[in-house]
Amino acid sequence: MAPISLRKITITALAKRFIANRPTIYNGLKARLKLFIPLTSKNERDKSLIMALNVWLKFKSLLKINLEAS
Repeated sequence: MAPISLRKITITALAKRFIANRPTIYNGLKARLKLFIPLTSKNERDKSLIMALNVWLKFKSLLKINLEAS
């Protein structure tokens, strides 16, 4: 068996290595690793009021620059 790079392991590479078809690999990943399920955002920084205000201020400054340019 040829070694697989740890950086990028594709489904096709796994199928060739374990002599299985791609749907079998997908089913195994779903069952064992609980992959391909909807993930919720756990990043508190994005949910915070300060982050929202910073985004709003950047948008406001860009809008002001665009209005002055036209």
